[in-house]
Amino acid sequence: MIIIISQSFYGQVSDLLLIEKEKQYVIQKILQEKNSDATTSFIKKAQQANISKSEIDSLLIAKETYLYLQKRIQNNAKLRDSLFLFSENKGTLKRENFNMYRKKLTDILSQKQFYNLYKDIIDAKSKLAVKHKMNEVVKTYKVEERTRKELLTIIEPLYKDICLAEVYYNYDKKLAQYEKYQLEKRLALKVEEKIKRLGLQKAHTIFDSSDSKVIDFIKTARSLKIKDSLIVEITNRIEDLNQQLENSKKSQGVSKPEYLYTLYDDSLDSSDAYRAFENYVTSVLTQNQYQWLFWDQLKPKIDQMSRQRFVEFSTRYNLDDFNNKGSKLLQQWIHRYVTEEVIANRYYAHESSLASVKVKLVKTKADKKYKEIIEGIIKKPTIEINVIPRVKDFLANAAEQGVDIEKTHKILQACLEYELKQEEIMVLKKYNKTTVYSLENDDKKIQTRDSFRYFLTKNLTKEEYRKLFWKQLKPEIDARVKSRLNKVRETYPKIKGSPFEELHLMIQNQVTNETVAKYYYSYDKKIAKQKVKALNYKFNKEYKEKIKQNKI
Repeated sequence: MIIIISQSFYGQVSDLLLIEKEKQYVIQKILQEKNSDATTSFIKKAQQANISKSEIDSLLIAKETYLYLQKRIQNNAKLRDSLFLFSENKGTLKRENFNMYRKKLTDILSQKQFYNLYKDIIDAKSKLAVKHKMNEVVKTYKVEERTRKELLTIIEPLYKDICLAEVYYNYDKKLAQYEKYQLEKRLALKVEEKIKRLGLQKAHTIFDSSDSKVIDFIKTARSLKIKDSLIVEITNRIEDLNQQLENSKKSQGVSKPEYLYTLYDDSLDSSDAYRAFENYVTSVLTQNQYQWLFWDQLKPKIDQMSRQRFVEFSTRYNLDDFNNKGSKLLQQWIHRYVTEEVIANRYYAHESSLASVKVKLVKTKADKKYKEIIEGIIKKPTIEINVIPRVKDFLANAAEQGVDIEKTHKILQACLEYELKQEEIMVLKKYNKTTVYSLENDDKKIQTRDSFRYFLTKNLTKEEYRKLFWKQLKPEIDARVKSRLNKVRETYPKIKGSPFEELHLMIQNQVTNETVAKYYYSYDKKIAKQKVKALNYKFNKEYKEKIKQNKI
């Protein structure tokens, strides 16, 4: 079959693509494919669906443009901003391209034409949905064959419309969901009216069961505010699953289960039916509902993992007193985070990468909390401030320098707390029996130091910092000033008197400012380096001018 391209074809391509090279590529691709079996079959099907030649051309253009752009995205080609939203993400660009293509289809085709073209796909979806709906009605009401046929006359066409809307509007999820919701609402009303008119009586339902397992399951589900309709659907699916397992060879000889539904486990049947059911359950229940609905089965594993983890910590950090307050607190938090870990792992099991991320987030949060508690359990060394000479010396120096007394005590407290933290890190390192050398603890020591240095910078001006720590700064400043003055004498041996004193004062101030800045900004090496560099630049400029001025 030979395709005749309509006159509007080239115009449509020109409107769609802005770059000449791209336009020629798409035209060439369509012409190359025009006699292929796939294209011939598609055109024949489109003609049977009463789609015009111009519309067929548009569909071919849309398809080839979509494939062309997908290929460019895959190859990291630079795309025009006019075609896409601003995004660097390849996956996002692919989705946007797909949505543009699907939107183009709805611009070209009416719903009727769309249905005629994709009738097989929509009918298959509709047939499956009708089957589920009829099963739901049959399990709720006593339905005879004649009544069944009458109900189908309402359900079948409406489900066809629902499936059509779902596919037709799938370029916009919100719009598709809205259209689907409106049609489902209409379907529910019509079915309800029909049931009333036919005077159907309710059949024996799951809620009438005398089975203790079913009763317990329903009671738990209702306490979690799960709707009755959803409870019916879940229990029906459990019944179907159990029937499949019962009929399978793997389930032969297995003892009667303790629960209505036994959670999937590696030791149980690993069939697709199990996984399909768990995927369904996690899609209709929240994580909290899933946790408490199956808590009786999850709890033993959580308790076991919690005990094992606590023993690991006890061994690692030599926590001999298991009954003290700190150990009990640690046990509680371990149980909490192990619960979160197990639930996340099961709830997101249908998507392993997502489950891995969720579990990792829980573990990161947990590790931080465990360390905090363990640091509290290990006894902190106490310091009697009044009997420490260096503390007395610090306070005396601050008073002599005229630093505010309230601020002095605030900084002193921070200094002592910092010292304790450093000692705690060393204690933890000593009790950590799992490694010979703990990189993590060394990292923490650096983080604690930098955090303390930042605290000092935040709470003190540079002048206050200089005064408080002058006794530590002075020896270094004096040594550096002496070294620089010796270099001045070597460079200018004849310099004496007033010129020398002026240079001496300049160097003294510069070295003091440099040294204070180096320590004041020491929480960040880059910032400290920048500050010292700026001071040096200014000093060198003034120093050269002074040399020139005094004609040294």
